[in-house]
Amino acid sequence: MAKLQTIVLATALLAVWSACAGHHAVLSATDHNLFTSLLDKSQTEVDARIDSIWAHFFTPGDLSRYEADGQQTVYYEVGDTMVIILDTGNNDVRTEGMSYGMMISVQLDKRAEFDKLWRWAKAYMAYPTDSPWDGYFCWQCSIDGTKIGGSNASDGEIYFVTALFMAADKWGEPRYADEANEILRKVSSKDGPATGVYNLYDDSTRLVTFVPNEEVHWFSDPSYCLPAFLDLWAEKADARNDFWRNAADKALAREYVQRLWDVRPPTGKWRYYVGMVYFLSMLHVSGHFNF
Repeated sequence: MAKLQTIVLATALLAVWSACAGHHAVLSATDHNLFTSLLDKSQTEVDARIDSIWAHFFTPGDLSRYEADGQQTVYYEVGDTMVIILDTGNNDVRTEGMSYGMMISVQLDKRAEFDKLWRWAKAYMAYPTDSPWDGYFCWQCSIDGTKIGGSNASDGEIYFVTALFMAADKWGEPRYADEANEILRKVSSKDGPATGVYNLYDDSTRLVTFVPNEEVHWFSDPSYCLPAFLDLWAEKADARNDFWRNAADKALAREYVQRLWDVRPPTGKWRYYVGMVYFLSMLHVSGHFNF
């Protein structure tokens, strides 16, 4: 998802400022624009740049030509009512891209695009109700919607839920919040020992699971630790509000990321990988996302 991450990584400045200031807050429509306050850009310049990036990546493309020279979009329509974000490096569709696309759409007030992305994700990525994975989304699908991956990728659910809560507030549509709460209810009520599928967040540590299956539910991923998102869940969810609040503030979500940042990494390829994890962690720990 290198193309799509170009858009998301542009917000790294917000995370750096947040880390330096030690600040965190619930996602707010009133947070000031750090592109203007830190980069001394005018609002007109910021708007023009964002519009340019949106047009670059989200102008509908022709799937039959996506590998042709000059193709730059990741946004492909499926009929009149659905859209996919194509992983152009792997020729498939992933929850990472779909949920990031929804987050970008809600922040830029693109409701039609948001709805089309969400409609495809529900139709093809959501596991059926008779599956132990009910409530989760298949992390990898083919372009025609066939499920390839056999599990989830936990950042996908986190971004889906947060984007839905933000959409409910932005567009005054309770249905989005209802869908977010339904996901949280299902992924917080799993019987792991019996089914092999565990909760999205570990009940004892309150940290997100890397993948909630038998093999790896017992460890986390720093780039999935999104305390600013959990602040929003604590405010907007219709259940487990104290759990989400503690997951953000008392369960090492912020401290976990800070500890990783403080570790002296080794050299070589591992240092590069860890550096990228640090970078993503600092991006995610920011509390400054606009509606």
